[in-house]
Amino acid sequence: MKLKKISKLDRGSDPVEIISTGLDLVEGLAYDWIGKNIYWLDSKLNTIEVAKENGSNRIVLVKENITQPRGMTRWLFWTDWGENPRIERIGMDGTNRSTIINTKIYWPNGLTLDIATQRVYFADSKLDFIDFCYYNGSGRQQVLAGSHYLLHPHSLTLFEDTLYWTDRQLNRVLSAHKFKGNNQTVVSHLISQPLSIHVHHPSLQPITDNPVQTIPVNTSACCPPRLQQVTPASVNLALSCTLEVSAARKIRHS
Repeated sequence: MKLKKISKLDRGSDPVEIISTGLDLVEGLAYDWIGKNIYWLDSKLNTIEVAKENGSNRIVLVKENITQPRGMTRWLFWTDWGENPRIERIGMDGTNRSTIINTKIYWPNGLTLDIATQRVYFADSKLDFIDFCYYNGSGRQQVLAGSHYLLHPHSLTLFEDTLYWTDRQLNRVLSAHKFKGNNQTVVSHLISQPLSIHVHHPSLQPITDNPVQTIPVNTSACCPPRLQQVTPASVNLALSCTLEVSAARKIRHS
């Protein structure tokens, strides 16, 4: 029996269950360290949801026109390899949804951001390549393809000028230069079908003000940061807050 839950733990402590219902196949998880929210996508339910870090104030952020969602990151980007493979983005408050990549793509799996250059990196597990583009989808370029270091890329992460990825067919974690694709290196070959990979460093979690704090709301509720002021109808879609204003969805902040 598969466990369908989301848990958290501190180093040296036991896991604490925070979400235990309404889950099927969670394949993407991101943490908003400023607003203290968690975001996750479920590829069976075809939803993207958000809740406070303790599991409270849970709401569905995206549930329409989304099939087989995969990787997710930052403000908010996700990959979809359903009938119409694509990469989409949406504001963390549920507004401004748009498709940024929908050509020359088949099984987009891995997804990560380069905050310094405002680029999205993505890996295709069917066509076996790693590309990048700007946040709006422009300036697409290929980093790596047709390499014996790249047979079934699954998850991506990036630190400084180095790109890291897992390969389920090679059973390895590998790396290369983020622009040129050179300096290809096997980081680890002792892992069976590695899936997710992340780099944790203070520079990857810049501290900024939480935009929610600039408007009068119930701050105990789940308030994803908004990108701009929108109509009350849009606010109701994204927030389970007690709003006191007449106007006010990648997963980390860019």
